[in-house]
Amino acid sequence: MTPTEARRNALWFLAFSVATVACMGTAALWGERWPALLVLYIVPLAAFGVLLYLARRRRVRIDTRFAASHGGFTTGMSDRPVMAVSAVLFISSQIDDALETRHVWFRVFVPVTLVVVVVMWTWLIWRGHPRLQLRPEGILVRSTPRRRFVPWEALPVGRLPIWARRQPKQSPVLHVPEPELIEPPSYEPRVILGDWDVDEDLLVYAIDWYATHPEDRPLIGTQEELDRLNARYDATAAAL
Repeated sequence: MTPTEARRNALWFLAFSVATVACMGTAALWGERWPALLVLYIVPLAAFGVLLYLARRRRVRIDTRFAASHGGFTTGMSDRPVMAVSAVLFISSQIDDALETRHVWFRVFVPVTLVVVVVMWTWLIWRGHPRLQLRPEGILVRSTPRRRFVPWEALPVGRLPIWARRQPKQSPVLHVPEPELIEPPSYEPRVILGDWDVDEDLLVYAIDWYATHPEDRPLIGTQEELDRLNARYDATAAAL
């Protein structure tokens, strides 16, 4: 995902959040006006259903390759905006209870939590988080609230440094013989890479390639090198 796409998604999320809060807040204030209430509740839920459908379609047809952005080869998680919208919908549904309750703390808790969640997710989406990057210096994994950086020097040269587990619901695991080189320092000799949009086999291939071909690392982040990486991967996959 490019920075422009990330910012566009963040603005869409912010617009949806404001519209959802407006609908839920108006419905709570209007009380028993059922036709209006029905419309106000259905609108954000219908929008969420459309978003979920589009996210699912994108998950199937998404380009499961890296993008040359943010100074490296980048991939993200296309299902995270759906999680953000779900959080906003859930908290917004509590506005009615917050207005009717006698507990002052709950009246304060709901709007404060809502503002914090909207601001936090808008900032994360704007920044393109979470994302995994292959950079000239190493592998960067940005996810809330962690940031892990594995320099190429921490990986063995001439051996496959990653094991893609094929069991269901298990993510690829990067084995690091020198975990003390991981930033921040870690005593675990592995990094769980997570479930990213990029094809798992391509992720394994790319990490293995740059771990064993240091001469190509300075070119990481350029479109020309990304095209070469994809071509090498396609040729290798076709030969299998």
